[in-house]
Amino acid sequence: MGVAEFRVSSVKPEVLGELAPLRRKGIYLLLLHLEQSRFLRVGCLGRRRFPAGWYTYVGSAFGPGGLAARVGRHGVRLKACHWHIDYLRRHVSLREIWISHSWRVLEHHWAEVLCSDPLAVMVMPGFGSSDCSCPSHLFHFRQAPLPDQYAALQMDHRLVVTHAPKNHGH
Repeated sequence: MGVAEFRVSSVKPEVLGELAPLRRKGIYLLLLHLEQSRFLRVGCLGRRRFPAGWYTYVGSAFGPGGLAARVGRHGVRLKACHWHIDYLRRHVSLREIWISHSWRVLEHHWAEVLCSDPLAVMVMPGFGSSDCSCPSHLFHFRQAPLPDQYAALQMDHRLVVTHAPKNHGH
């Protein structure tokens, strides 16, 4: 069975909540694009140079509101940064969201698969993984990775963001 694809023009929680796949809990991957290299401070991880290109960030949404709430939070401009990804989201555009509804904790498996990809670069060790033993949950690619390259992720859905506004810092 293939990966079901949806096109969305907004990643606001109320829009995402209308999509049946996002009303559930699960694992997600954000495919992000950074147009120009820049130095960014990411909370207690410090300051690091983030090269231009494509980034994948792996997370899980098993709390209230499931995927719609968590992914929707990542899709809006935030005044306060709570998670590592919040610091990066201010400077990148969200292009795609890959989803699995598995109840197994695949978040760490996905991070492991990406980490083992020779095309993936870990820009900031510890990014998104302060609560686990993964080296990172964020990986940089020169070219956009495609879902077909990652059958091991066992994805259920792919959301393509057709209008990907940038989140600029204040």
